[in-house]
Amino acid sequence: MTDAAAKALSGVRDGRASCCLTLALLFETGQAQKGVGPDVVQATGWHRAGAERGHRPCQTLYASALYSGAGCERDVGEAARWYRVADEAGDGDAAYALGCMALLGDGGLPRPDVAEAARCFARADKAGCAFARYPLALMYSAGKGVPRDLAEAERLLTLARLKGVDVREPFPGLEDLQPPSAAHGTVHVK
Repeated sequence: MTDAAAKALSGVRDGRASCCLTLALLFETGQAQKGVGPDVVQATGWHRAGAERGHRPCQTLYASALYSGAGCERDVGEAARWYRVADEAGDGDAAYALGCMALLGDGGLPRPDVAEAARCFARADKAGCAFARYPLALMYSAGKGVPRDLAEAERLLTLARLKGVDVREPFPGLEDLQPPSAAHGTVHVK
């Protein structure tokens, strides 16, 4: 075990949940053990340990691992549960993930739920998640899941662009919508 991993492990033993994240990142990058490469299974285990100890970033990262099956068996329902836990604690990335799942009808939803997706994206935006602004802008531009509001759509789109979000590609679940035209104030529907 490297010195950094030993120090983080000591922190976990002392009750510091944030050290679980450090260990997870060390295992993900292959820096936890000398001569051993990345270990996604170990990393996911440390994300889970941190999640169970209430560490919000670990909750979101563990949910992501569950959703994708990285380092563990894929379990979309359990991923949604952990995303909700992190979302309730104010994690914007978790709210964004829940919004994406709602758009696709994933995570135990019987079908896509555009209104729920909009609520999730709004929480994510409020928490500072720039990625949530693009789909929310599309929704406001078309009145899909929220009342139509071109000014709000433009505001969100501008904020997303300023944070480097690529707003040129269709968004999954909203492929039929394009951003409003700044020149004409109109909505483009494919």
